[in-house]
Amino acid sequence: MAQQSVAFGCSVLMGIGLGVIYGLLKLWRTAFCPGRLAVVLSDSCFMLLWALAIFCFSLAYLSGYVRFYVAAGSLSGIVLYRLTIGRVLFRIYSPIIRITKKAIQKICEKIKIFAKYLLKIACKLLYNINSGLAYLKKNRNIRSNHEKRNLNDKKKRNSRKKTAAPSTSAANAAAGVEETAVEQGPKVIDNPRKKRRLRYVLLYIAAIGFVFYAVITIINQNVKIAEKRAELSELQQHINVVEIESDYLQKVQNYEGDELAEYMEKIAKEDLGYVSEGERIFINVAGD
Repeated sequence: MAQQSVAFGCSVLMGIGLGVIYGLLKLWRTAFCPGRLAVVLSDSCFMLLWALAIFCFSLAYLSGYVRFYVAAGSLSGIVLYRLTIGRVLFRIYSPIIRITKKAIQKICEKIKIFAKYLLKIACKLLYNINSGLAYLKKNRNIRSNHEKRNLNDKKKRNSRKKTAAPSTSAANAAAGVEETAVEQGPKVIDNPRKKRRLRYVLLYIAAIGFVFYAVITIINQNVKIAEKRAELSELQQHINVVEIESDYLQKVQNYEGDELAEYMEKIAKEDLGYVSEGERIFINVAGD
């Protein structure tokens, strides 16, 4: 009973430690990943850690046997931490995280405003540069066009003008061709929120199933370990008996004189059924 009480107290302390770990996971989740996927992953990791802690505790204190009061004690420690220290710490770091997020958002907004201002200045500079280059290019084109026009005038005076303007009309659509309209059925509009919710539910169910499978596997391993420990203890007892007999025979080998005679007389009477001269053996037939 004392060992069970000590094991229960140690399991409560273990549960308090697990509560601290869960509080750290919740802090990380609140600060960096507030989504549902992070909740599923953090809870699954905590369940696996809880099962592993119970397994190691059972190996250390209970020789591999998993007891119900160990799980109840660890759960009591987790609940005790959540209702006392965990609640106080949550009230402390929640406003700190909220204020930090607001400060980071304000800093990001100021950085965006400053970046927009720099981008506007850069756009103005590029516009002025492009305008200057376009003006220079325009003046160059005007000069080249004026020179080309003078050369063309000279050529026109010396050449004959031939004008042939065949009027060609191209038919864009052929008569007698009918296009069939393909009827399209009504589009099925998928709701992404339902799909996302179903995905999270399936992921959560898969995580819980994996945790239960791990717990059942751990329990089976504990049972096998307990059986092997029992076999080992029986073998150890047999080895102790054999060692005692071996020590006794080693001691008998060193008998000399009267000790050896007494030992031989004892073996003759107890094992072989001999009696000394003048002795009588009475057998109780009734068995009383």
